[in-house]
Amino acid sequence: MITVNNISYKAGHRTLVSDVSFSIRPGEMVALLGANGAGKSTLLKIIAGTHKAEKGLVVFNGKPLEAYTTAELAMNRAVLNQQNNVSLPFTVAELVMMGRYPYFKNLPGANDSQIVNEVMSATGITHIADRSYLTLSGGEQQRVQLARALTQLWQQKNSLLLMDEPVTGMDILYQQQTLAILKAMARRGHMVICVLHDMNLASHYADRVMMLKNGRKWYDGSPQEILQPKSVYEIFEIETDIVINPSTLKQMIMPREVAFNYKQTLNPSDMETTQNNLKQRYTEYKAANPKKRIREIANELNVSEAELVATGIGETAIPLKKDFENLLNRIPELGYVMALTRNEYCVSERKGVYERISFTPHAGLVLGEDIDLRLFMQHWQFGFAVNENDRRSLQFFDKTGTALHKIYLTDKSNEETYQNLLNDFTESSVQTISVLPKENKRAAEMPDEAVQVDDFKTAWKGMGDSHEFFGLLRRFNVSRTQALRLAPEGFAKKLNAENFKKACELCAGNNVPVMIFVPNHACIQIHTGNIDKLVEMGPWYNVLDPEFNLHLRMDAIAETWHVIKPSTDGDVNSIELYDEQGEMILQMFGKRKPGVPELTEWREVVNGLETVNEPVN
Repeated sequence: MITVNNISYKAGHRTLVSDVSFSIRPGEMVALLGANGAGKSTLLKIIAGTHKAEKGLVVFNGKPLEAYTTAELAMNRAVLNQQNNVSLPFTVAELVMMGRYPYFKNLPGANDSQIVNEVMSATGITHIADRSYLTLSGGEQQRVQLARALTQLWQQKNSLLLMDEPVTGMDILYQQQTLAILKAMARRGHMVICVLHDMNLASHYADRVMMLKNGRKWYDGSPQEILQPKSVYEIFEIETDIVINPSTLKQMIMPREVAFNYKQTLNPSDMETTQNNLKQRYTEYKAANPKKRIREIANELNVSEAELVATGIGETAIPLKKDFENLLNRIPELGYVMALTRNEYCVSERKGVYERISFTPHAGLVLGEDIDLRLFMQHWQFGFAVNENDRRSLQFFDKTGTALHKIYLTDKSNEETYQNLLNDFTESSVQTISVLPKENKRAAEMPDEAVQVDDFKTAWKGMGDSHEFFGLLRRFNVSRTQALRLAPEGFAKKLNAENFKKACELCAGNNVPVMIFVPNHACIQIHTGNIDKLVEMGPWYNVLDPEFNLHLRMDAIAETWHVIKPSTDGDVNSIELYDEQGEMILQMFGKRKPGVPELTEWREVVNGLETVNEPVN
């Protein structure tokens, strides 16, 4: 067994691996995935013993790695690096025999020769045994290096194979054969760690998938659990669809087409001209439409909100360093502010103080009594300090320029702190920004008939916490609205959108405290408390209370559901609103905390709502 305990590694001032921990048992094949520069190769070198961790410990078969001699390591672990430089004209057979060097003093014996022959046969290189290694193609050289590593541990047990991109340069047949060999080695009792870039190969051959990002372990679990559109996007920033092969029932990860951003080809002077043209268009449009908000104007001008904000650099906007975690950790110093989070059809505004801020590899948390947030920092790309007619704010956007979260100062905020933040986090070198185009495609759903519906219903009924619901979606590879259609009878009831307004009116009239979740892909803002002043303005339904405002576009609601999720504290009831793309607009619960049963008054509200066409199960 190999155990990695909180290892970290730096190169100069840059942290390449940060607090990584895991363990692997004999018989396991683990695929290590991550974008370029995520720390995969560095992690492998630390485990191999060629790099020494700055912090932490690697324990191999009950013994610290640093306690092994070079000879002992050579007989217990083999390494295949990305690059293997050979300058002398060794034959293939000679180079493969190098894997047996730890086992003989002068000349190889009969057993060594037999192992070399067996491995060359298994790797399909017997026919080139007498050729010079230097005359081989890149893929052939990679197979020879693989054979050398396998020869090193062919007859050992509980040993470790470390493979850094072992299928690079190979054609499709040898890619499959190579990973089949490595899986067979794992089944013989070896531990195999394999850096791969092909997620489908990892899905088909690995027992476990570990995903790294920024030197940290981000995900670790079975391929079916880990290789899902959300996690793939977090790691690689590319959208994917999951397709199930009906004959093998194995999943295929299908990347979506990426649009080329022509703005990235512009030279600085062209970018400046484009920026100036947009600034003029923006100024003219605002003058002609003074009541339009910036998001509406961006849609009308077919640009992003961030691009419009950036036209004010040097006047109304100051670019911020992409050091958002450290910046957010200092927001409590601002005191009383207003937090704003929105999606396409709903805006949540909550006044209060940012408190209890923390970050994990998966999410940031703000757990104040007033301001309650879940932050998914991998999507945060641009930040600006903005002054709109003396209304100052910090605004954050994703790579497409879509607004994620905004923090507005109030008359009770600390002005001195705000200026200190600008002094510390201003990015003075940025004059223009380049955003990526949006993709408005709805993720393809797996056909209902391909879902293990009975198992899904059983798993739903067996939930012990409502937070397990997201794991349920990933496990069965279903979307939220698909899950509601396939829910056990009585656990998901379709409503009319007007029922949401009725629920708000009942809660306001009877002082029933609620929890209202407004999500986008990078932030979830949660209001907990009473709602009072309800106002309709055209298509917008609003809550206009002193500390909390909600603005909901009713005509954008395509589906409304009353959803019941089991928990150890009793059933949890919610009202959920979705748009035509199946994206959640809003969730509303009765006020509750873990360990406390749901409010009876809230349950009476939702149970009193009239359902419409019940979903077919």
